[in-house]
Amino acid sequence: MGALLALHPVTAGRSPFPDDLPPSTSGPTSLAFSPDGRRAAVTLADNNSVAVIDTATRRLVAEIPTGGAQPDGLAFLSASQLLVSNQYDGTASLLDVSAKKSISRVRLPGGPAGVVIDLRANCAYIAVSHLNQVVRLGLPRLEERGRITVGRRPLRMELSADGTLLFVAGSQDGSVTPISTTSFTSLEPIQLTGINVRGLSLAPGGTTAYATGQI
Repeated sequence: MGALLALHPVTAGRSPFPDDLPPSTSGPTSLAFSPDGRRAAVTLADNNSVAVIDTATRRLVAEIPTGGAQPDGLAFLSASQLLVSNQYDGTASLLDVSAKKSISRVRLPGGPAGVVIDLRANCAYIAVSHLNQVVRLGLPRLEERGRITVGRRPLRMELSADGTLLFVAGSQDGSVTPISTTSFTSLEPIQLTGINVRGLSLAPGGTTAYATGQI
């Protein structure tokens, strides 16, 4: 049993407690918002599906099978399309939110995890954790455009605001590898003091990054 929690700021006449959304989900892992903010999508690893939620009504509007096993990372291409990685069977699925189905799937053996979309370059980046690689896929056909080696067990990634750098966190060695998206080459890794790095986020302005891990 799992739940998605919607957290509200404390305001007059409104409960500060989180809403439990939606009921009866199973194994929620990653969360992404549509470009217009009207939809939230959550990977349900135990259900092999993605839950899509209306952010205004906070209601479940669809649960879409990914066609793969143990979905993990996800990102919106548009308000109507999602790209999802399926860790257990080594695939990535393109989902049509309106049709509530998978419309294409590509093989990515090696435990695909984090997903980042760069619409300016019409490509997606997926961390392949067991191979210590990042794969670049063309959109919307999901054709492979290259691979690059990064730190050990990459799980999460962040794209800079201008799209020129992709930051990849190595969960096992505590590294963050910057990748030039223009040349698709890795730059000098940043070594953190911790390990088990599972969260990575760029602050507004793009000059500071924050990572979560164990020290």
